[in-house]
Amino acid sequence: MRKARKRGTTLDEYIEERKKYDPEFADGFDEGLRPFQVSLMLKMARKESKMTQTEVAERMGTTKSVISRLENRAEGMTVGTLLKFLDAVGKEMRIA
Repeated sequence: MRKARKRGTTLDEYIEERKKYDPEFADGFDEGLRPFQVSLMLKMARKESKMTQTEVAERMGTTKSVISRLENRAEGMTVGTLLKFLDAVGKEMRIA
């Protein structure tokens, strides 16, 4: 049974509460979070470099629609593609 959302609940509180009573949501949320975070970092890196999606695409030898897809859902992206994107926007990856 679905619980009613309380007024004033933050997004983080809602997510944690829903994970408790909806295991399917919890599994899907956790699985999809990492690609979302990677996509967000790609978009931030491009914007920090003051480049358009078209400019990045030209440097990578691909199309604007591919860059848009990467920035909206990085799921299944290869390491090679990630490194090409970072090179195109003048960034590097560090693993800590």
